[in-house]
Amino acid sequence: MSIQVQSHSIELALTNTTTRIGISVTNEDGRPVDPKELKLTVMDSSEQALFTDVLYPGPGEVVSPTPSRIVRSGRGLYYFPYGTDNSSGYPATFFGSAPPAPPWDISVNNLLRLSFDSKPFLTVTLTAAIPTAATAAEIIKSINQALVASPNYGELYSSAARFHSVASCASNTLFLTSPLTGCVCESKVEIDQSIVGNAATILFGVIPTTVLVSGNTAFKEVQSLLSNRTGTAGDSLFHWQVTAGQALGSASVLQVVKVASPRAFALLPYFRTEIDKALKSVHPDGSRVGYTDAQLMGYLALAVTEINAYQPITNFTIENFPSRDFMMILIWTATLVALLSQGLFAVDTDIEYSDRGASFRNDHTGKIQGFVSTVTARLEARMQAFKLQFVGVGLVKIEAGANYRLATMLQAAPSGSLFRGLFTGGN
Repeated sequence: MSIQVQSHSIELALTNTTTRIGISVTNEDGRPVDPKELKLTVMDSSEQALFTDVLYPGPGEVVSPTPSRIVRSGRGLYYFPYGTDNSSGYPATFFGSAPPAPPWDISVNNLLRLSFDSKPFLTVTLTAAIPTAATAAEIIKSINQALVASPNYGELYSSAARFHSVASCASNTLFLTSPLTGCVCESKVEIDQSIVGNAATILFGVIPTTVLVSGNTAFKEVQSLLSNRTGTAGDSLFHWQVTAGQALGSASVLQVVKVASPRAFALLPYFRTEIDKALKSVHPDGSRVGYTDAQLMGYLALAVTEINAYQPITNFTIENFPSRDFMMILIWTATLVALLSQGLFAVDTDIEYSDRGASFRNDHTGKIQGFVSTVTARLEARMQAFKLQFVGVGLVKIEAGANYRLATMLQAAPSGSLFRGLFTGGN
């Protein structure tokens, strides 16, 4: 058995918004599983590590010493809220002051009454093989199982209770962490200490009544590197590392997150209409016949680099290309890029079969090549006229030899122009 990680290789994000960048984790049979450790490193295009986060979603006794921003949305499903940060983006985390270290004596007081995210209070009966020496694993199991069994909570809260016992922490600490983040709801943890048989002080020591989303200074310093990472257009790299133990092993996956402005996103419907008039479907399960937004955006980005390569060389991006006046130049070039990709696919999939006079031929390659030639011919003429307006910002280098003649200089100059302010008819 081995662990599998599925994700989209390219994710799109709109500037100045928060976008969920997610993965799914399964075994080789396709069944969702929770790994022991999930680590995320976010890097920018200059290879600077912007952020590193760790989540321990699987069964065990380890929890990150600071609240993780990786969110578990279901068994084997995880996402990171990438974009503009605010305090409500952090889950509420409950822990006491100077808590007693396990084992704990719950032989007399064995009840814990708690509430997450303003939901109804739930009374948990703590159990242990030896009630006078309950282990952290037994307490965690009692709490999480009760939450999963409750109709008010369920599977989403299956990892709400955690225990931290590593050298970097000053003491062994039991954590209660809400799985909810974001602005749509209030992430909240509450403990009711008024019940008879209350075991809260045994587990947590001195505790407040309510803990909302609270600031952890060290964590916020790290978080500041990610502050409004979608504020400007550009690419970031997400490196997910998944560890599932000896039985399933480990795996990793890379994702490119492309942040684009509304101006760039506005090109997609025009491009899709041009390249896919039938608007073929794209299914959520990953199977697709049509083009995804990420694919179209990728073709547009490559098309801009192709346009830049024509003389005189320019340095447009998809964000500053003059699409208001020259959108068709960009759309046609992107169509050409997409057709080249489709042509490679046709080479792999086209077949020709004949047997006893009967023949079958599935040939897209020739038709695609013919259409590529048509688009190229249309582009060549228009691209030259488009690039002429940028001649004044380029350079023309001419070396006059011993047989220098005016005709030679005219022949060496780019077609349509000689140098700044002097133009010729060209060919």
